[in-house]
Amino acid sequence: MQEDDLVDTGCVVKSMGCVAKNMPLMVRTFAYLTLLPQLLNLASVFLPIEFQAHCGTNTNLKFLTLLIFLVWVFQIVLGVSVKRARPLPPWLFQAQRKGLMSTLCYPVRVIGP
Repeated sequence: MQEDDLVDTGCVVKSMGCVAKNMPLMVRTFAYLTLLPQLLNLASVFLPIEFQAHCGTNTNLKFLTLLIFLVWVFQIVLGVSVKRARPLPPWLFQAQRKGLMSTLCYPVRVIGP
């Protein structure tokens, strides 16, 4: 058995590695994508909108909407605080270049590893 035979990786392992390396980025992206439905839900429940006026009368809906939004805010705050407190693991390191794309991606990079 050659030494090179021990380090050969198959297509399945490579594809799992690609998914695992991009998982933090996908989680952060989906955290921001859920912001719009959260804000729309808050607006429809707490603001007096004519075509959804009946939503503001249900106290259980108000409580649940506020609870879900506060959990979302807690998730973002927790991600930012963990990012500042813990260093990035070496296997998640991706070099950052200065430029327009780095500036646009700043909100995504600020909430996690």
